[in-house]
Amino acid sequence: MSDAPKLKPCPFCGSADIRSDCNGENDFDVTCWQCRAGTIAVGPTAEQRALAIAAWNTRVNSHDVLVEAGGRLATVAFNLAQSNRLDERTKAFLKEAQENWDAALAAAKGDAS
Repeated sequence: MSDAPKLKPCPFCGSADIRSDCNGENDFDVTCWQCRAGTIAVGPTAEQRALAIAAWNTRVNSHDVLVEAGGRLATVAFNLAQSNRLDERTKAFLKEAQENWDAALAAAKGDAS
């Protein structure tokens, strides 16, 4: 199926390691192998694969949505960090999430231009 449309990078983590496969239930899915985000289309046909890929490749001009959601997430992360009840692993996760968020926001801002 080399004539399938090219898969865009992950809109969540930016990874280019995206795979389109027929899963064990004979449904086509598109999955980011970095963060495991994905789409699915029911049925093992080429049309279903095309639907799953089209859903994956669909992007919205999401800069404003990301800014709004990011503000809410930043508030939650700040409040968690201030609680002094976080272990180092959770703090590292929040830091990495913030860095990924900043990268996604920058990419969305570029798409909005």
